[in-house]
Amino acid sequence: MGHARALAGVTDLAMQLSIFKQTIDKNLSVRSLENLIKSYQESKHVKPKASIQNAEIRRIQDSLSGIFGTKVIVKRDAKGAGQISIHFNSDKALNEILEMMDKLE
Repeated sequence: MGHARALAGVTDLAMQLSIFKQTIDKNLSVRSLENLIKSYQESKHVKPKASIQNAEIRRIQDSLSGIFGTKVIVKRDAKGAGQISIHFNSDKALNEILEMMDKLE
């Protein structure tokens, strides 16, 4: 019931389905699901700087956020150099991210 309430607050249907799939695949707790939704909503409200993020960068951010279950920010300059920031709230969350990265190798 808690999962359903949290998902009901997501108005974007595509985002809701994506988050639902992640919840099932990763067997997320209600609290983890709420944090995931919060990170998506916060990333939607971040105002871009002088340059507007293009759709490809946004797609990459969303894809990585889905993989790691947390907010991911990709920044690039005009020459193509940049950085990827993966947010975490605890040592446990950091360890989970590192374990996922090990599995990707």
